[in-house]
Amino acid sequence: MVGFENGAESAKRVVRLARVASRRMRRLGVRDFGLEHVGRCGSTRKPKNLARNFYTQVVKDARIIPVKISKVPLRVRVTKPKVREINMLYPVVTLSSWVTYLLRSCPKYVLGGYGLDQPEQYRSLFRQYWQRYKHVDPHHPVYRFFEEDDWGQVVPWCLHGDEGRGLAKVPLLVTAFQFVIPVLGDQHTSISGHSFSTRFASTFIPARMYAKNDATYRDYHEVVARDCDQLFFDGLTFDSDDGSDTFYFGFCGLKGDWPYVRKAAGLVTGFKSSRMCHFCDDKEWWKLGRFSSLHAYNGCDLNGPLPWKAETSPLRWIPGADNPSVCRVDLAHTFAMGFGKDFSAGALIALCHIGMFGGGSIPTKLERAYARFREWVHTAKETCKISEFSLKVFKVSSLQYFPVLAGQGHDCIVVCKWISELLSAASRDDVEDGERVIFDLVKWTADSANGFYRGLYKHGVWIPRDDVPVLCAHGWGITEGYQALARACRDRRWKLLRLRPKCHMHEHIVRDLQLQIEDPTSHHAINPNCWICWQDEDYIGKVSRISRRTHPLTVAKRTFVRVLMKYKRLLR
Repeated sequence: MVGFENGAESAKRVVRLARVASRRMRRLGVRDFGLEHVGRCGSTRKPKNLARNFYTQVVKDARIIPVKISKVPLRVRVTKPKVREINMLYPVVTLSSWVTYLLRSCPKYVLGGYGLDQPEQYRSLFRQYWQRYKHVDPHHPVYRFFEEDDWGQVVPWCLHGDEGRGLAKVPLLVTAFQFVIPVLGDQHTSISGHSFSTRFASTFIPARMYAKNDATYRDYHEVVARDCDQLFFDGLTFDSDDGSDTFYFGFCGLKGDWPYVRKAAGLVTGFKSSRMCHFCDDKEWWKLGRFSSLHAYNGCDLNGPLPWKAETSPLRWIPGADNPSVCRVDLAHTFAMGFGKDFSAGALIALCHIGMFGGGSIPTKLERAYARFREWVHTAKETCKISEFSLKVFKVSSLQYFPVLAGQGHDCIVVCKWISELLSAASRDDVEDGERVIFDLVKWTADSANGFYRGLYKHGVWIPRDDVPVLCAHGWGITEGYQALARACRDRRWKLLRLRPKCHMHEHIVRDLQLQIEDPTSHHAINPNCWICWQDEDYIGKVSRISRRTHPLTVAKRTFVRVLMKYKRLLR
């Protein structure tokens, strides 16, 4: 059953094994009624009926958690008997359904690690969160509709969405709710622990079901918005040993990759739009560094030109979601899966040019570099899925194109760490005088990236005020070093690095950290790792591998069964 939950085993194989096992047990005089029920699902000649019977039996045997799955009307695209758009009752788990189940069965996943019998602890935790969050978003409706004594009853949460790739590379939209303070407490962020203990599935929609003009997105988000609006104003009441408590839920962020955030929030901004950034209206976004025009940025101006489309997204109905700043910038997509891959590949080739890996052709130098890299990976006990350093791995056929490192975001971080340690152990005197600037810039950028991420991972939800300036210095150093290195490579006619809009978005993360401590009464800044999508990518991958290519509605139903089976085993 565990293999079936993870997508490694099919329903047919599980049923066949159950039939064989139950027969052998009966011969020994032992009966397992659970195995027999599963085995009887195979008393049909058609495989599709076998799968249907098995999924039905799984639900009957209560092998999934009893969270309520609502059927809501969504505008979707179907292809049979002909291509058209229809309103279909689609399975969705709302936030109120998850909260109702979790607070009754395992409240620690909602209350930051505390139970309903610990009201003083979780009230103090949430009250402290909203007191500190006021320096992040002073316009949040929590401060208008709730007295400070009631802040301890408001649970902060966010919504994540992204497309995964299932079997046959079929895109599958996966959305999930996430509580900002995880089950491990505010000394950790949601990147700690199992991804199924911090992300709670909402729906799964195959890409071939998307209706035109994002109608499917709008219908789904309308359901989410109405439910969450009610949770904010009316809340949910639960009984405990000390009486009854009413919990409210405050929206703090929309997460995910850029295409999802742009569609979900209804943003007119985009990397190919006339206005690129939804935080600011800076036309010259390519001017980077702490002394660029971004240095004067003082947070989203709600009275200035806003980045919304004319047609309002339903998500903006959620209290607190009408501020562009809640469309969070993800460090993983921005650096590790963005311009950090450009830096890793470009820096390696630049180091080859200045003779860091001996003589010969570029492919020969890259082979030597990879041999040293694998030796370091083994010694440092790191993990990396990159099999070689070559132009193919850098996604180019020649040096006439900009290289980009292949692999996952984690591989990019590992390569940056190795480059930093490699150059720290080397001497710049071994490099020719004219090329030492390349050595210095690569080392500066890699050191800044490692210092920035290492500093963020040391902290939980909140970063103490004294640690923020050091982190900001590292953060600015990443983009400043990257820009200077790109300019130095251009002067040498090396086509290695290009400036991307993601560099500008990365600087907003650093600038927001600075803004949070400009007020002398602010003693903490919220950790950008609260919005990072490392664990979300892991969650998306696990769910996408579970899905099977059948009728689109069947994909959603059966994926829900497998996912809820996994939740029951893990949350138990």
